[in-house]
Amino acid sequence: MYELTRENTVIRLSEGLCIPFDEGNSDYAAYQSWCAGGNTPMHPVANTEAVRAEAMEAIDKYHAETVQRLVGNPTQIEKDTWSFKLRLARNIASGQQLDKLESAFLTGAGLMTDDAISGWSQACLEKALFYARVIGIAEGLRDEARQAVISATSEEEISIAISVSRERAESAEFEME
Repeated sequence: MYELTRENTVIRLSEGLCIPFDEGNSDYAAYQSWCAGGNTPMHPVANTEAVRAEAMEAIDKYHAETVQRLVGNPTQIEKDTWSFKLRLARNIASGQQLDKLESAFLTGAGLMTDDAISGWSQACLEKALFYARVIGIAEGLRDEARQAVISATSEEEISIAISVSRERAESAEFEME
């Protein structure tokens, strides 16, 4: 008797031998003869934990792709300077005295007038607010999806949890755009 696996192999149960689907393999030829004789291999037993792990990976991947799509793909220099720019924007908005480095940045960026500096500061703060909103919503939805998958007791329930979670994420994404 044989059992199919999910990895394109078959197991001969009498020996526990894993046989690849390879036409040149004599054990695979014996398996094909056994099937040709009217026999049917067992199908793999549902492995809920493996399906759960795959679902978790899919959730994390979808989360990362959605955040990336919504906030764009910043360059490495944008990532490296974001905390400095945000701190500078907050200092400008609160009317704090700027240090030499902050002033040099503004001059280097061509922001010479109070209106230009204020506009740049406001744009940075709005961008930060948008990022915070997107990431907060996305992480909340990701955590709900992960919890639903953890709570599921069968592959069917995992599949339903993924579908419902994806619909909720797509709806939230539509509302943000």
